[in-house]
Amino acid sequence: MAHQFPTEYDHDIYFNSHPDLQSAGFDVEGLYQHYLRHGKGEGRKANSVTSRDDFSSLIPEGADVLEILPGFAPICSGPNVKYFETNTKEELTSRAVALNVTPENIPDVHFYQPDGDLNAVGKRFDVVVSAHVLNRQPDPIKHLQQIENILAADGHLMMVLPDKRYTYDHAYPTSTLTALLAKHYNQQTDLVKEDLIGSSLMRTHAEADQHWKGDHGTHYPDLAERFSTITSTNDWNINGLPNREITTCAFTPDSFRELMLQLKEIGLTKMDVVRIYPTTFNKQEFYVILHRP
Repeated sequence: MAHQFPTEYDHDIYFNSHPDLQSAGFDVEGLYQHYLRHGKGEGRKANSVTSRDDFSSLIPEGADVLEILPGFAPICSGPNVKYFETNTKEELTSRAVALNVTPENIPDVHFYQPDGDLNAVGKRFDVVVSAHVLNRQPDPIKHLQQIENILAADGHLMMVLPDKRYTYDHAYPTSTLTALLAKHYNQQTDLVKEDLIGSSLMRTHAEADQHWKGDHGTHYPDLAERFSTITSTNDWNINGLPNREITTCAFTPDSFRELMLQLKEIGLTKMDVVRIYPTTFNKQEFYVILHRP
């Protein structure tokens, strides 16, 4: 489905969004260089996509859409949207009630597969959408490949991904190509102890504004106490999180772009990066659009 998406850098938006730049005397190229050298790292707005609503509005009108793991709050809605889940609607509702989260936005589940195997979908879609899903996959490469198989030709994968720098994953190492390859060729179908230990030992605070100020908390908070709990109980997931909420890989916008280029180069994905809208100030996530030829 041919579609033109907004650019990652828009001169007019960047100029008009920041009064301090309007009086600085930059020409067009100078302003762009300011963005590359300073503005991007400062989280300055430079395009029209800075929220999930902005992102979902980019879905082409009339497209057949599959949203993966919408949980309690799907990004998409409408007559052309279907949902894939590892939980039934009833299971999601029960968990929402237990967490004191309103269940009213939980959608119907059209494709249910407890192990997350997308091969069960059995049809193709123009657009596949997910939020904070790829970073929690035992084998992210396999997940991307399965999405390729359910995308129509000229289709798009649209993902919201957490930027590890501004979340509770701040201390996690940024995932490398070799780390993803190891998971893939080990044929990971479930979480490994390293993932569970990371969730138990390494999580710091999740306050975006504090991370943007440079306050990242303690990389290994209450380390001795947490480690003692793990070893004494032989419970590698002391936070009791469901698998779908445990980090297996961590990205920044730039690192994710590089990973996709590498995976394409070695033939493990056919998809191209179309857009990566970077994380903006006091936010925690960025927005990715990939294209399947």
